[in-house]
Amino acid sequence: MQKLLIATAVGALVLTGCATNNSQTVDQPKPQEMHGKHTHKHGKKHHHGIIPRTYTCDQDANIVANYNPDTKQALLNITAPSLSLNGADVELRRAPSASGMLFVNGVNPNSKYEWHTKNKFGVLDITTADGTVYSLKCESTRPMHNHAH
Repeated sequence: MQKLLIATAVGALVLTGCATNNSQTVDQPKPQEMHGKHTHKHGKKHHHGIIPRTYTCDQDANIVANYNPDTKQALLNITAPSLSLNGADVELRRAPSASGMLFVNGVNPNSKYEWHTKNKFGVLDITTADGTVYSLKCESTRPMHNHAH
């Protein structure tokens, strides 16, 4: 059986952005549920639902990421006191990435969210309408899991 690796390759995750410890408020999209088609034949690559991952971030932030490989989406629940985010749900879609996985939003024109993960590391960049970038550097608090059936 083939296995789908959640993250591939070994190396450092490098993204640009400015981190801040100042208390800021950023706009967030409305919570949305992720739904997707679930079709496969046994013996092929397939998934059974959401793959959860919890991250601890700098600036006393936490992110719970629920990945849906069938729809190529991630639903992030973000708690970042320095950004005035308290359990904010943000739905992101998979985007092309040279390395690791990249998820972006397209819902809210006032704030752009980019979640880039590689191995057990993740970086959340939030770009506001005025071009200010806030970054959170994160690390998964549970081991990566190869999902196979």
